[in-house]
Amino acid sequence: MLRTILEAAEWINNRSAMLKPGLVADIEVLATDQGFAEDDDGIRSVAYQGWRVEDFKELLGLIS
Repeated sequence: MLRTILEAAEWINNRSAMLKPGLVADIEVLATDQGFAEDDDGIRSVAYQGWRVEDFKELLGLIS
């Protein structure tokens, strides 16, 4: 999982200034227990299948 988290962080860090804030906002929601459980947009089930709340918290720490 660690490699996947690092790859995700690199991908997000390389996004344009216009796209990155939305990605970070999505990750911030998924890094909470409530946001993870609700996942209104279905992002977790499609793009981050198998990830846990802790994985999203770690990813937030790697985003610059």
